[in-house]
Amino acid sequence: MGETKEADGKWLISMNKSRK
Repeated sequence: MGETKEADGKWLISMNKSRK
């Protein structure tokens, strides 16, 4: 379950960076 939470955070950061 911890791995999924970390992956979600990285995915969110990646999306935020891509959006900018």
